[in-house]
Amino acid sequence: MALTDWRTESNSAPVGTANIVQKCTADPNSHSLISFEHLAHFYSYMEFQRDKRLADARRLSIGCARVLIENSKPCRCSGITSFGNCHLWHNYRPLKESVEELIHRLVYNYEDSSTIIVTIAPAILRFCKNEGVILCKDQYLRLISVAICVNAKFWDDKAPLSRQNSRIAAAVGVPLDDFNAMEMAFLRGLGWNLCLSAEDFEHWSKAIEERAEAHQKALEDRLEMERRNQSPTVVTDLVEALPMAALNVVA
Repeated sequence: MALTDWRTESNSAPVGTANIVQKCTADPNSHSLISFEHLAHFYSYMEFQRDKRLADARRLSIGCARVLIENSKPCRCSGITSFGNCHLWHNYRPLKESVEELIHRLVYNYEDSSTIIVTIAPAILRFCKNEGVILCKDQYLRLISVAICVNAKFWDDKAPLSRQNSRIAAAVGVPLDDFNAMEMAFLRGLGWNLCLSAEDFEHWSKAIEERAEAHQKALEDRLEMERRNQSPTVVTDLVEALPMAALNVVA
């Protein structure tokens, strides 16, 4: 995954769509020239792109969650409001969903959701390092939601700028005033710099992809092990296959 690939793909158009749009723009009455076959192709392509975007977002959310969990430490800020800036990010309530589900729930509607997911992990880790915040599980909700909000505004050209804070704040159950204060603190901690070099983007993309693939392989291995443990033995299969009359003869 490369930064240029995502930016290029997000702006790509299906074959034939540009000509259709050009004809409709030039002549409002030219809609009769568009065949049902063209429309079916267009909507099929858009549906494919949407499904692919959702699948990519789901997979990358798992990898991003693994990166954040690996960099987390035992909580040292619970109930302490003077320990650096931790109190601003502490949620004091356990997550009702997994970290990957939280990430996916907040980003799947964005057009460039994959880029947003790749960029939130380095932003959170850099912020924690700059501000001396020790990342722990009780800070996931607030840090992730704010990181998604600011990175969506920066990276996704089609992200709505109006009411985005209120929408995400409501989605995670944080008061809007607190969310706005967290956004300002997050940006100041990053020096108002959300840029990533092409090399850094490639590094984080690879790291997230590797963890997503490892998670998927571990899940498949566990399911295979469960299937083997639950599968009947060869002797049991043979006995169950015998007709009742044969069992009576054996008895």
